Amino acid sequence: ARDNKANAILGAATPSLESYLNAHRSRYGLVEMKKRFGGVKAPVIEMVNIKLAKKQRKMSDHFAHYTIEVIKEALDNNEQVILFQNRRGYAPAIVCQTCDHIPQCVQCDVTLTYHKYSNELICHICSYKIKNPNSCVACGSTDTQIRNFGTEKIEEDIQMHFPDARVSRMDLDTVRKKDAHAKLITSFENREIDILVGTQMLTKGLDFEHVSTVVILNGDQLLFYPDFRASERAFQMLLQVSGRAGRRNKQGRVLIQAGKVEHPIYQFVQHSDFNGFYTAELTERQSFRYPPYSRIINLRLKHKDKGLVNRAAEILANELKRNLKDSISGPSVPITAFIRNYHLRDIMIRLIPGTHPLAKTKEYLDRTLKILKADSRYRSVIVQVDVDPY
Repeated sequence: ARDNKANAILGAATPSLESYLNAHRSRYGLVEMKKRFGGVKAPVIEMVNIKLAKKQRKMSDHFAHYTIEVIKEALDNNEQVILFQNRRGYAPAIVCQTCDHIPQCVQCDVTLTYHKYSNELICHICSYKIKNPNSCVACGSTDTQIRNFGTEKIEEDIQMHFPDARVSRMDLDTVRKKDAHAKLITSFENREIDILVGTQMLTKGLDFEHVSTVVILNGDQLLFYPDFRASERAFQMLLQVSGRAGRRNKQGRVLIQAGKVEHPIYQFVQHSDFNGFYTAELTERQSFRYPPYSRIINLRLKHKDKGLVNRAAEILANELKRNLKDSISGPSVPITAFIRNYHLRDIMIRLIPGTHPLAKTKEYLDRTLKILKADSRYRSVIVQVDVDPY
């Protein structure tokens, strides 16, 4: 827009912290829409304490009894329901009860997700798949148990609770075929579906007139990631999902099932308190020098030889520390350290405005990477550079 002397409009119900701060520093103009279209009231958001429900034996499968009552009430009123679970498949893992073995992907450092429909164990990173074995490959035991739950399991369980309801699922597995996504949305709009189970595909841009109730089945799952943006992403997604409830002529209802109901994020979400969340999150970001109070460049090194990538990462980090000193973190092992037969190592460069200009740092980084690549031992190491990763 700048290069073409045009105006740019950024639109978001839940803007990023960077955009929010830019607006309040007057780098961006700011227009706020404080009312929903047509004067529709924001949904009532309730927390459902599943830790307490389990203690009181008020859980059925993955639903609190109160959640089942609310869904039943919506269906009795001829209204539609959305169930949100941001994990596809039937179960994220199958565990041997004898030796605790969990099937792993042979190409990635992740567990294989069980898909009941195809009776396969599938890697959600590289798509490697095997047929679900009848017994544990480690000890031969047939005593296995699923751990946690995905959308496929929720679809099955909710159909058991409401056998007369028309239940469908929207996730990557159900919309792979051409036009499948559009057909599913049309069916829901035409009220051919009573309960729609889905992942984050449901969160944005969909307006269903007769959806009165949204249930978020595991709010905690969104919160606890070792990533400084975890709280921001959780806040954004929870509000976006909540926005699917109560469109047009009726106030909606949102239930968030969680164990950590006292977490501050839930309080901000319940009151749609954008300013409160952003103020609290910006204070924390500033304390730890994270964006928007710094710029980040992430370097990811990849190689099939674990020892080689370790040595290359150490050499590169030590060289960068000579000039950038405390701005360098790592090398570190990412959460998923082995993907598609490649071992991964990360180096993070955190630049404080005014300390290390971004343009000069990029030039220095480019020269340093060329020096590394000039060494024949490390020429085959892949280095991916990500400026301002999100």
